[in-house]
Amino acid sequence: MSTSLTPRRVTVLALMAQGHTDKQIARLLVISERTVRAHIIAIEHALQATNRAHAVAIGFERGHIPIPGEARAEARLPPQRSDH
Repeated sequence: MSTSLTPRRVTVLALMAQGHTDKQIARLLVISERTVRAHIIAIEHALQATNRAHAVAIGFERGHIPIPGEARAEARLPPQRSDH
């Protein structure tokens, strides 16, 4: 089974690791919560994780996302929209 993740799914995984909810991730990435959930399901499947926390742990172990304190890399987010 392939463990490759798309760049978007790596971003979602990084945001999950930062403790963001599905709703927060959706707002940050300007996508629907349903799309966020679809990404999370695909991430769990690709990593053979049993749940969200397990996916994050595997993401850290396999280097998909940096371990806090070891690297200062942030998830790449699109520019924030201004609500004027």
